[in-house]
Amino acid sequence: MSYALIYKRKKPYPETKISKVQELSKLLKTYRNILLISIRDVSANQMKELRAKIWGKGVCKVVKNTLARIAIDNASKERKELSILRDHLTDMHAFVFTNQDPFEIAQIVDSIKEARLLKPGKIAPIDVVIQKGFTGFKPGPELSEIRMAGIPVRILDGEVFITENYTLVRAGQVVSPYAARVMALLDIKPLKIGPKVILGLIDNTIVRAEILLRPLEEYFKDIQVAVNEGRTLAIEAKIPVPEVTEDLISVATKEALNLATEIAFILPETIPELIGLALIEIISLLNVVKDYLPVIPEELKALIPTALESKSMPPTKEENIGEEKKEEKKEKKEEETLAGLSLLF
Repeated sequence: MSYALIYKRKKPYPETKISKVQELSKLLKTYRNILLISIRDVSANQMKELRAKIWGKGVCKVVKNTLARIAIDNASKERKELSILRDHLTDMHAFVFTNQDPFEIAQIVDSIKEARLLKPGKIAPIDVVIQKGFTGFKPGPELSEIRMAGIPVRILDGEVFITENYTLVRAGQVVSPYAARVMALLDIKPLKIGPKVILGLIDNTIVRAEILLRPLEEYFKDIQVAVNEGRTLAIEAKIPVPEVTEDLISVATKEALNLATEIAFILPETIPELIGLALIEIISLLNVVKDYLPVIPEELKALIPTALESKSMPPTKEENIGEEKKEEKKEKKEEETLAGLSLLF
């Protein structure tokens, strides 16, 4: 037979903790948009700056994870979607409550950054490159510390000079004490510390941080691309929605006119095109039979001056090359020419 020990608290909960849980529960129920942010290594001044920037737009609350879980359990009885927040309460967190644009609030949270030094034993987030040039130090203890970090230096004009660009620490490497000391001497602060957006609960929908922090201009571009693709699809599929009705009518009109022109259907809109095609055929035919006509009718002279010009122009090089072939085919074309003339006149 086994026994389980159950802890039962004898002392009452402090009123301050009870009031914090009640306050957080009320906020969770009241605001439709909630941002969960990490505040690890965030300074008090940064939190003060955050509250100042969202003043009038939202409320920022820092609560211990234990109290936050109790408040979430209480509020999730009315809003079940809040329970997802419990799974992310693994570090130092704060809640931002707002009924305004959560994307704008997320951008404000992400904008609060503070440059800091890398400490020994920490992992470098980026490559730290020491630039070539003067350091501002005279020969002394600083020179020894810089050399111990492996940086190539020399004395130039009585000042410590770095002779070439040098990668002090690569991203993912552990920062050595020498490297940390050199970064402190040269005031290099590669760390950007600030509150970090983890996720958002927006109108009962979980939204990831990368979506919340995406620039607004990119969303506008995506919307414009979607609109253009939608219009193209609607036109190709001939879907008569109001946005493309004018385009569909224009396309249908052009297709109808092209069909009418191809079958030589006479309409007020097709007459100019049909006349043009007829003139082109007449000119082509006249160029073929001009050598066989004793006299060109005046009516044709007035209508097709280009044909007359081509008759009076001297033969080109290409025409001379093909002259022998024309002579060989002259007899064969004569019958076709006479048939064409009968149709023309």
